[in-house]
Amino acid sequence: MKSTGRRFSIGYFILEPPVKLGLRVFYRHYGTMGLDNFPSVDKPTILIANHQNGMMDPFMICAFAPRQLHWLTRADVFKSPLVYKFLTHINMLPIYRERDKVADIGDKNEAIFQECYSRIAAGNTICLFPEGNHNHVKHLRTLKKGAARLAFGTLETKGRDLDIQIIPVGLEYSAFNLFRSSLLLNFGAPIPIQDYLEQYEQNAALGITGCVRDMHTRLSDSIIDIKSSKLIDLCENSRYMANEQMLAQLNLNSSLENDFIAYQSQVKKLQSLEGLHDDKLASLSEMSVKFKELLDERNIRLEVHEKASRNLGQHPLLVLALILMFPLALIGLILNGLPAYLIHEFVKHKVKDIHFKSSIMFFLGIFTIPIFWIFEYIVASLVLSNWTASLLIFPMAIVSAIVAIRFWETWKLSQAISWIRSGFKKKDNSALRANNIRHEIISTYRELIK
Repeated sequence: MKSTGRRFSIGYFILEPPVKLGLRVFYRHYGTMGLDNFPSVDKPTILIANHQNGMMDPFMICAFAPRQLHWLTRADVFKSPLVYKFLTHINMLPIYRERDKVADIGDKNEAIFQECYSRIAAGNTICLFPEGNHNHVKHLRTLKKGAARLAFGTLETKGRDLDIQIIPVGLEYSAFNLFRSSLLLNFGAPIPIQDYLEQYEQNAALGITGCVRDMHTRLSDSIIDIKSSKLIDLCENSRYMANEQMLAQLNLNSSLENDFIAYQSQVKKLQSLEGLHDDKLASLSEMSVKFKELLDERNIRLEVHEKASRNLGQHPLLVLALILMFPLALIGLILNGLPAYLIHEFVKHKVKDIHFKSSIMFFLGIFTIPIFWIFEYIVASLVLSNWTASLLIFPMAIVSAIVAIRFWETWKLSQAISWIRSGFKKKDNSALRANNIRHEIISTYRELIK
């Protein structure tokens, strides 16, 4: 594979706009923290990230990063010659593992590493997931040494004066596999590889180990890292109930960034209570699991339930909004419902790995739905015998799709409010139980988190 120095991929450039447009639809809230930590365009950079969500992770980082990125990717996805050509064209490089069972694996990887050294030295950004594979649990696993070895290998082959920066990027999904969830990318402070060069020259193993240790610390600080397995269910199921109290303690207003900071503080506080209040933590965890089960029975998301609980008086306004949105939402369903339904059913029944459900849904959506619009345009043009007027199908499809999504979200919120109120009126036993459990969880939090 011949290096071409600073690389610009046309395929990457073409894919970037639909991916950015798609994330605006797929995620209800999205944003970044610390993007100014990304080095200037001329500085050689290695980017490391936690890995929760299949192919969604690299594409979301690409959507927000200020320059084109180059990814080390497991080699088994490059098996098809056509796929190999496409992936390498959008700056992806295969890395071979023992499980791939290919001949000359050492020589193949050495060729890839040499290519990476050349690209880094030329000012490109090489990216990888040092955990080695994906897992949606919000816990940072042991990091592999590949990123550190890549950095030191570049210094040894391209010059020890290179100012290589390692950038930790934390991906935080409110619900990694769900449509209209939230996404935050947290770009951490750069780790200069020069800080470890002296130790590396004295003892290469110690230099690599020290760099990897600091990479783990910085990446952990950039994500929601629930270190105790006993607290994972409690933290995840009660995050929205504790959010308001944590924001008040930190003197922050609610926003995507501040809610992330509050959740980090909640996790750290709960972890600090282990060994001191284990009985209360166990009781809280049990209650949070039961609470989540009650909501799942009604197909109500945790964040929707919490929003509904704090806005019970808005129900009449929500009903009015539903009435006003209904005509355009119905048009949106007609113009967009069929491909959306087919994509949902395909992912539901054919995609077995939960870590790939959202990414496959996302990419099928950004490509198949516009194709469906073109089909509708052709049909409308043939029926109306007016190709120019039929162009209105495109803005109508987009606007009505947005309204249909808003209608669906408002409907779910309205349903959650109705369910909660039925509990207060003692008309629904499961709602009553959920209300009581929520009250008890919040009360216990107020006692523990001070």
